Amino acid sequence: MAIPEDLPPNIERFYLQGLENLAGQRWDAAGAMFRKTLDVATKLLDPENKKKNLFRRIEGLVASGLLTEAMGEWSHEIRLDGNDAVHDEEPETQEDGVAIQKFTEAFVRYSFSLPSLVAQNRAKRIEQDG
Repeated sequence: MAIPEDLPPNIERFYLQGLENLAGQRWDAAGAMFRKTLDVATKLLDPENKKKNLFRRIEGLVASGLLTEAMGEWSHEIRLDGNDAVHDEEPETQEDGVAIQKFTEAFVRYSFSLPSLVAQNRAKRIEQDG
């Protein structure tokens, strides 16, 4: 699996650890690392609220328009799944691991890769028009 482009270094590192655990069939560890990716990403996206818990950060990102309602709802699902990976007595499954990976990939692409691509295209257009 490819790592989305233009991720902050720590987000890339946590996401990669999730992928490595997923490939190694360590579903609980994968879930924990993808949740950590989400946790740290929300702190970078909303640094003024980084001391708040993940639930409140997600709600703040939706309220500010940095996340759509659907991304916010999905973020809460992953937040809860990641909590289960760490705290639940039942082990995570491959299905759980793949689901949280797919969401985490979509989240970081939406939050980091897409804005970077837009900025690059805008800069190229300004340079050409310049």
